[in-house]
Amino acid sequence: MKWVIRLLSHSVSQATTFVQRAGVVALQGPQDDVDMMVAEFRARRDLLVAGLKSLGIPCGVPGGAFYVFPDVSGFGGGDLFTERLLKEALIAATPGSAFGPGGRDYVRLSYATSQNRIRQALERIEKLIM
Repeated sequence: MKWVIRLLSHSVSQATTFVQRAGVVALQGPQDDVDMMVAEFRARRDLLVAGLKSLGIPCGVPGGAFYVFPDVSGFGGGDLFTERLLKEALIAATPGSAFGPGGRDYVRLSYATSQNRIRQALERIEKLIM
């Protein structure tokens, strides 16, 4: 078991040298694509947050990553809402309880998808809660 732990520790705890070098090249190279993706993710975020709010689901604007954490306490809490999202609306989400007891009234939704799919998800959520 000691050898398995040692192997695992070295295989997942740090980036290998060639990956580190590739990271340096990526960070020092042109950043045009980065600016474009930041703008796209901002548009996706704003679309999802505004859409959830228009459905009466409170949702703050995240400052980073590509997830929102809306308050679904009015819909039975995070665990129930996540289950309903998957079974009835075919939307995968993570219940907020996965992040600790303070998250029980929330779900985590990703906006790492196209704006069209976000619109489709919002339509499905609307059908689910109406």
